[in-house]
Amino acid sequence: MAPRPRHPTLREAPLTTGKQRIINELYDKFFRTAFRRLAERFGIVYTPVEVVDFIIKNADFALKNEFGVGLSDEGVHILEPFTGTGTFIVRLLQSGLIKKEDLPRKFSYELHANEIVLLAYYIAAINIEETYHFLNQSFSEYVIARRNKREDNINIDNDNLAEAISNHGEIYSGGESFFSGELTDKNSSRNDKFSNDLGGYQSFNGIVLTDTFQMFENEGFELKEIIESVFPENNQRVIEQKQQEITVIIGNPPYSSGQKSENDGNKNLKYEKLDEIITDTYAKYSTATNKNSLYDSYIRSLRWASDRIKDKGIVCFVSNGSFIDNNSMDGLRKCLVDEFTSIYCFNLRGNQRTSGELSRKEGGKIFGSGSRATIAITLLIKNPGKKQESKLFYYDIGDYLSRGEKLNIIKHFGDISTITWEEIIPNENYDWINQRSDNFESFISLGDKKNATTKTIFDVYSSGVKTNRDNWVYNFSHQSVVDNMTRMIDFYNQQV
Repeated sequence: MAPRPRHPTLREAPLTTGKQRIINELYDKFFRTAFRRLAERFGIVYTPVEVVDFIIKNADFALKNEFGVGLSDEGVHILEPFTGTGTFIVRLLQSGLIKKEDLPRKFSYELHANEIVLLAYYIAAINIEETYHFLNQSFSEYVIARRNKREDNINIDNDNLAEAISNHGEIYSGGESFFSGELTDKNSSRNDKFSNDLGGYQSFNGIVLTDTFQMFENEGFELKEIIESVFPENNQRVIEQKQQEITVIIGNPPYSSGQKSENDGNKNLKYEKLDEIITDTYAKYSTATNKNSLYDSYIRSLRWASDRIKDKGIVCFVSNGSFIDNNSMDGLRKCLVDEFTSIYCFNLRGNQRTSGELSRKEGGKIFGSGSRATIAITLLIKNPGKKQESKLFYYDIGDYLSRGEKLNIIKHFGDISTITWEEIIPNENYDWINQRSDNFESFISLGDKKNATTKTIFDVYSSGVKTNRDNWVYNFSHQSVVDNMTRMIDFYNQQV
């Protein structure tokens, strides 16, 4: 009888963009169908691989250009705070930007990922671990090939080579190690921690089941306490990550701006410490009357990431791009310019909250049905050596482009070095694009709530009648309105 065909394992499968695209799309569709309310609450949108690769390459380019190191270098800690299914970390491992000899150290100590949804957490962990072990297996084959070609004077026989590779011992003549720095020490605790037999399985200890925003909030948060009690090992990972100096933060922040109706019962969580910092920065310098949008999840992500890298590092996000020209975001735009020495803003457009010709000009939505907002890739750099500099660069992807065309453009660019950027000098109102004319300052104001002595066209004005429950108090049927109001009043009286 002929032997049964052997199917390749996941570890042996080719590492292509297709695999990550399938994982993302299947999980995205499943999650939005099975856990719609949770997806809306956390603003879950999964990222096209072309965008992921672009962000990773930008982070590496910016590191080398600004600090003379790359993503592969020792001491460069990389965090994806909203990891989803782990696509950013997986594509980083697959990118070739991390040298083969640096993979064990990077995987064991310098890659970090957070996820709050348990199902996504497990998928991400398996996805990242399988990718690493496939690459690590390839690394072993790489060392053997170099030895056989005598390119590195490796003088260990076949019986001892596997042990030498797995233990990261001295495999060069003259005692030179394939690994650099402290990794050459066989007695190093690091070596002991990630030494495995060739082909052995190593868990990714850099992933944490946590709410990223909550990590630095006060103690006593219910979900945090549950996670700590049920997953003590996870709690230790939280502690270790908080102690690390993070150099690079990449990812796709959550998009949720809050529930559309009080009837939904699906409010976003509050983060007192983080929101207080936003109040003292972004909101403080905003001239808008309604500043609620400054507490959207993606704005919180920008604030959190800026504080997390402290005074040196890189943040690169793909996010809602409304902050580029939204009137209420003037304080945010000011703070970004004040806090970062270089800003690169790549506007991918796609705002489908418009209509007609304007909507057609905006083109396809990068996230498909996942978001109707403008999308932007923003690279933010803090370089203390350029403290007096603050440069803002902007690029608009163009009009009437489909989603596929936009992704092809992103893929073709590769990184920011190939883009012809427009340098922007913000005006005194912190406008980046569509800067307002100073002539408007000479016009008579329609109204002024802050100064009663200001000359205005209207003395009395308001936002009009608000019910905050229009579905209950408006109806084409008089009797339906009466019935609705009667039920609501009766229910209220029962509760009190």
